[in-house]
Amino acid sequence: MWNRRAEEGRQFYDGESKKNRKLLEQFRVTKAWGVKKYRTAMQFIYDEAHRCFVVVEGPEETFREREPYVIRFDQVNSVALEVDEY
Repeated sequence: MWNRRAEEGRQFYDGESKKNRKLLEQFRVTKAWGVKKYRTAMQFIYDEAHRCFVVVEGPEETFREREPYVIRFDQVNSVALEVDEY
């Protein structure tokens, strides 16, 4: 059964996905924080020039393969950071 809301939602998601892929292509790593020696460690990677960041599992060299959502600095209202050291 066709559902108008589902179709509109899919179209919105497809459009956002294309925008995100473009942002990933433009993304230039300024700095990456995280445990780099573990493949499954989380990384906080940011692009100062474009004022955005991603949080992704794995090393910064391959983060684009996971297609993380690019978050613009202006989308963030507050941040809480917890660091576990191994």
